Amino acid sequence: MIGAVGRDVDLGATNITVYDDEENSFFVGNNFNYSSEKEIEHIGDITVRGKVKFNKEEAEEVEETNGIGNYVVDALGEIVFTIAIFASLLFLAPKFVEKSKEYVSTRGLLAAAVGLAFTLLVPIVAVILLFTVVGISIAFTMAFIYGAVLMINNAIVVIAISQFICNKSDKLNTTWKKLLMIIPVTLVLFLIKLIPFVGDIVGIVVFFVGVGIVTLYQFDRRRKQKEINE
Repeated sequence: MIGAVGRDVDLGATNITVYDDEENSFFVGNNFNYSSEKEIEHIGDITVRGKVKFNKEEAEEVEETNGIGNYVVDALGEIVFTIAIFASLLFLAPKFVEKSKEYVSTRGLLAAAVGLAFTLLVPIVAVILLFTVVGISIAFTMAFIYGAVLMINNAIVVIAISQFICNKSDKLNTTWKKLLMIIPVTLVLFLIKLIPFVGDIVGIVVFFVGVGIVTLYQFDRRRKQKEINE
């Protein structure tokens, strides 16, 4: 701290340093009031025409966040969320769960491409429909489905990979073992996403593949239903 002020000085800081040489002295023309965690060491080197008043500030206890702890909590959250999605799909759409493995084995690239198209086109179509009287309700329905699909896309990929792994072995091909397989698959993907640059690329691919799996399944289901009706 150096310089000259011809009036009162009110200063607050965590640490205040005063140069103790004549060349860099500090001059206060009236009262000098300051607040800090500790008194200025070289207060005598400050020329003050008025009075010096010191208010001691208690050091704020900064809670240090344990980075590893946060990662553990995030990983556990993803595991619980994915298991919840898996359980819900087993009840609501068991055929989708069973078929999901095909989209990460033989149709992975197609799923990624379809997922990219879905992600880009649906918002555009929904906005266009909002400008039509008949399409408003459809636009809101699309927006709801769009949000839901984007939210669960990572869980869908984990479920699909778990299904693929478990179906490779008769010993693992049970509901409970498929459920347990979700844990290591989720952890592996979670750890990969933490890797700089590589994690970002994997995250993007997983995102589009997850969206693509849901979209492709709907196309396949409608096509099969159409063939049956014909």
